[in-house]
Amino acid sequence: MRFLRFLFAAAVVLFHGWAAMAISIDGPDSVWLGRALIASQLVAGFLLCRFRWPKPGAVVAGLMPALVVLAWWLSIPASNDRAWLDESEFPAQAKIEGDMVTIRNVRNFDYRSNEDYTTRWETRTYDLSKLRGIDFYMSTWGSPLIAHTIARRWCMNRRVDSVNHPDLDCPMAEWATFSA
Repeated sequence: MRFLRFLFAAAVVLFHGWAAMAISIDGPDSVWLGRALIASQLVAGFLLCRFRWPKPGAVVAGLMPALVVLAWWLSIPASNDRAWLDESEFPAQAKIEGDMVTIRNVRNFDYRSNEDYTTRWETRTYDLSKLRGIDFYMSTWGSPLIAHTIARRWCMNRRVDSVNHPDLDCPMAEWATFSA
């Protein structure tokens, strides 16, 4: 019975903890309102764990704040409508017809420095029957638990030519940063 009580308490703590983090990530712009909502999650979770075996009505009441946050979180529509860095402005799109793949929005910038460059987006077509291999890299920074995946060098011809090898990486918004 103690083990079931522990499992119940752990589930309550995890659910309310997730709800508190969801509020801190995407919650209201008002700092005070955000803090009050996070505090309500923590208090509800604490009170629910405080009772030995709460009645079903008390369980529902105690979980309600987290359930409301879950419903709100799931209602947030996915969107790419944001200010992207120049290098991430247009997502790549592929069209496959038989062995041929046409990729739109391949980034081929002319970089003179990190801040001085000419943007250039291209459409390229590749014959997949001539594909010999793909180099796949994982770049870590700081923590080894976080990695940036990169697929490079689509070996289409015998000689490796950087012009024919698009990089596939993750887009970043203007305000975003990589952190460890």
